[in-house]
Amino acid sequence: MTMLKIQSLMLIGALFFCCQTSQETYQDFISEEIIYIGNPEEVIIGHGYEKLRFLIVINADPKIKKGFISSKNGNFTREFDVVRKNSGIDTISVDADIPEGEYTFEILLSDDVGNQSIGYEVGSVVYGPRYQSTLLNRLTTIRTFATKAVFQWNPPTEGSLSTVLTYEDASGVIQEVRIDNNENETVVSDFRLGGMVSIATTYEPSETSLEGFHAVPFETAFPEDFEMDKSIIVPIPLNFDADDGDLSAGRGLAVLFDGKADSAPNQYSATSEAAPSAYPFVMTFDVGFDSKPTAIRVDPRTDCCSDRAPSTFQVWGYTGPDINNAHTVDIKTTELVDWEADAVAKGWIKLLDHKTTNSIPKTDITAIGDDRYRYLRFVALASQIAKPQADWFQPNFTELTFWSQ
Repeated sequence: MTMLKIQSLMLIGALFFCCQTSQETYQDFISEEIIYIGNPEEVIIGHGYEKLRFLIVINADPKIKKGFISSKNGNFTREFDVVRKNSGIDTISVDADIPEGEYTFEILLSDDVGNQSIGYEVGSVVYGPRYQSTLLNRLTTIRTFATKAVFQWNPPTEGSLSTVLTYEDASGVIQEVRIDNNENETVVSDFRLGGMVSIATTYEPSETSLEGFHAVPFETAFPEDFEMDKSIIVPIPLNFDADDGDLSAGRGLAVLFDGKADSAPNQYSATSEAAPSAYPFVMTFDVGFDSKPTAIRVDPRTDCCSDRAPSTFQVWGYTGPDINNAHTVDIKTTELVDWEADAVAKGWIKLLDHKTTNSIPKTDITAIGDDRYRYLRFVALASQIAKPQADWFQPNFTELTFWSQ
């Protein structure tokens, strides 16, 4: 065989080998072709109590059939089917119960044979009992009267939505009222003294919250007594009682029951140390109904001179129908023990003997049997000032409040 023929055969073999190798490489490329799946366009997370709602926005790729949600810490995984409502861009909703904590999630989309999208990462907080324990209930002051209870609300805490007030009515039935944040006062006409009261404020931790989060309810009760209605209390001056005070400055007896425990000029004041309204002095009142007194509060001035308000005083009650027979001797010209004996002889019953050098805003009165009193006497004996010094001893105070059962 000639050299030329040999070289020709070798060239043909090489060409054949090259063709075979190229064909195999192409087939390998065809068999290993990557199938790309559309990844999530956006993921929005809604927050519930130990629960999240994943709103996964997907594109129009028809190959998307499944999805996977997993936490980076490996504590949570969830597979879900993609059921379209729209042929184009669509949103898939997935609810998941997850323990409270902070998480980073990865969301993958997949076709029927396991080809997956690029991962989409999103962080979120899951709220639960620890978060709930930090929520504060809206504060309130409860004032009870003979015919109503008044809830005076503090300003709402930032982030709160509303407050639910639950209480026991006069029949023992539980009632529920929703209190909006812009409500500063709530009046309840049907309630039970000493009855149950519960307050729970609702919050939303995020703009995408699925539900409200309630603070642990604050449990309390209506007071056992009620404030006497000041609008029906009328001064009944008996012999030697205190006068109407310094009327020239608008400081008469009426200011003691106007509901304004503030400072001058809204104060009752003696005209001088020699006046009937200077210590010691007696005031008599018709409280408008047969009361069973439980407490008294004396409000001093708030601008100054709080030590001029009565701090040693007595409260007396009268059960008789005819107050005209209840006059007593002059307390300023008689020893206290003799004045008290005269008061008892005239039908008065001592309900409270408050002796202190400190100002106590509200003082309890111990009930004596089941007696009720239409008329009450306030006997002011001294203020916090140890001894008179010029006009410092001139008594003045701004409000007088009684409670009853």
